Amino acid sequence: MGKFILNLGLLIFLIFSVVIVYLYFGLLWEKIYKPNYKNLSIAGFVIVAFPILGMLVADFFIVRRLWRSIVNEIRAVKKEI
Repeated sequence: MGKFILNLGLLIFLIFSVVIVYLYFGLLWEKIYKPNYKNLSIAGFVIVAFPILGMLVADFFIVRRLWRSIVNEIRAVKKEI
């Protein structure tokens, strides 16, 4: 049960961070093409980019962990059959 809750929490974090990254890059795209459209300066976007970069690195490790977990479960099922 504990492993399931851990994987569920990681999956929720993964979905949340993908949404945040998507929104960030959409706003950055508009800031580049329409400089007067957004109030946040380029320096502000750079400062916000560091936590987002950290989230992307964490997402990579989460996806790798979940993928290995799924592959191991599939292998275990195949051995039983």
